[in-house]
Amino acid sequence: MEGSEQADILDLLAGHTDDTTIMRLTFECLLAGLDDDRVVSLLNIIGWRGDFSCFAIGGEPAESLGATASAVSKAIANLGGEAPLIGTYGRYVLVCMRVQSAVSPEVACTAVSGAFSAAPLYLSPVRTARKGRATPCTKRCFAAGGALAAACATSAAGGRPAARARAARRRDRA
Repeated sequence: MEGSEQADILDLLAGHTDDTTIMRLTFECLLAGLDDDRVVSLLNIIGWRGDFSCFAIGGEPAESLGATASAVSKAIANLGGEAPLIGTYGRYVLVCMRVQSAVSPEVACTAVSGAFSAAPLYLSPVRTARKGRATPCTKRCFAAGGALAAACATSAAGGRPAARARAARRRDRA
């Protein structure tokens, strides 16, 4: 790998090395399909090391991206999870998170559904990464971004599990 190829991702940081900036950059790299050692290094920095399983949830934000990201981060932290990758794909918010503590697809979907609009949510399958091969797992979750618009629009394929979780949450409130 040439020096200029290694520097391009680091140039995007522009001297900002806080976790939020690194998570945003990691999200954008994965969404753009970058899956080399530089992206694995970014994942390592934010704590996505070794073997892990991950999944994605996506949908239209209830309010703004900031409000949705804050609510999702808080909900995941309350479940014992860390460092969800949150960003946008068109008008949708996409969140990739690791399965950890109480963070599982169904539980997380229920916990974060209030941060999203009433439109159906997309819930990806769980993917597993092996040490040194983290990006294929996250790349598959982020490939969901391309399918997200269609899944949310039709709700038949991607929205069904999330719709059940949302209905359960509404029953619990009543």
